[in-house]
Amino acid sequence: MRIGPLEMEMPRSDAEMILGNPASTIMGNGRENFIYDVPGDRSGSAYVALTFKNDGHVDTLQLTGDVVPQVWSFSGITTGDSQEALTSRFGQPLQIDNNTHPGFTIWGYEPWTFSFELKDGRVWSIAIWEQ
Repeated sequence: MRIGPLEMEMPRSDAEMILGNPASTIMGNGRENFIYDVPGDRSGSAYVALTFKNDGHVDTLQLTGDVVPQVWSFSGITTGDSQEALTSRFGQPLQIDNNTHPGFTIWGYEPWTFSFELKDGRVWSIAIWEQ
């Protein structure tokens, strides 16, 4: 699976050739998350968060923020797309979480390993991960 030019299992060195060095790191769920600015984002609010396995390959990938260039899409959906576009592409979610982040709704499609976070009826974040 991929979001834009980034894909699962990509070596960290290849990801950083596209993204540059991380802007910051944060700890989440006991793991270090590397935060990168999105190349080509004019809003300055979009970012990519990656985690890496011990062998240095991507095992989670999340794109978050306002509208980003269309090259940063997951199966034809990118941030800023409408809830209707998301439903048209993937159907109704199999799980809905309105409680994790106030003001946001997470649409899950388990058993598939991807989800979307919606804000004001638009895709705010796309996450993919390994099982």
